[in-house]
Amino acid sequence: MTAAPKHCPYGAVAKSFHWLMFFIVGGMFPLGYVMSDMAVSPQKLQLYSWHKSFGMVLLLLAVLRLAWRLFHPPPPLASGAPPIERAAAHGVHGLLYACLFALPISGWLMSSASGLPVVAFGLWQMPNLIDANETDRLFLLQVHMSIGFSLLSLLTAHVTATLYHHLYRRDGTLRRMLPFSAKKRKGSNER
Repeated sequence: MTAAPKHCPYGAVAKSFHWLMFFIVGGMFPLGYVMSDMAVSPQKLQLYSWHKSFGMVLLLLAVLRLAWRLFHPPPPLASGAPPIERAAAHGVHGLLYACLFALPISGWLMSSASGLPVVAFGLWQMPNLIDANETDRLFLLQVHMSIGFSLLSLLTAHVTATLYHHLYRRDGTLRRMLPFSAKKRKGSNER
């Protein structure tokens, strides 16, 4: 088996999914923090509506991103990565995907348990997944928050590892996912 080139970039579609989801997730954390501490008001309800709407967008993007990845496997990791780093990278990516599905689904379930429907951008009302129940709502609130903090921890590990590779190892890991990194080699497939 030949070693992967030092810099084998992702394709435009994979990069688009990555960065779009990065910015949505990055906005959801402060939005969730701010809205949860607000007194009940029209502004708070509007923030909750946006949070739920972007949660549905995040879920849709997670489905599309996973489908894309199944048919367009990612490029191999940079050459020279020790087996433990490869295992950690695969493990963190798997957990990130799990959180990107579980977080919006747990929010949707929590909204259903509260008896308040999820209406994406005021256009599409999602069906309630469970009956309204305060005990379930409180449990799902804890689940949603736990998944959110888990995702934040995984993202911190992911960014830290990327910066380690970029600044210390200088192996091209960050450039693989940058929006305007080097063009694909002739004959390479979109990833």
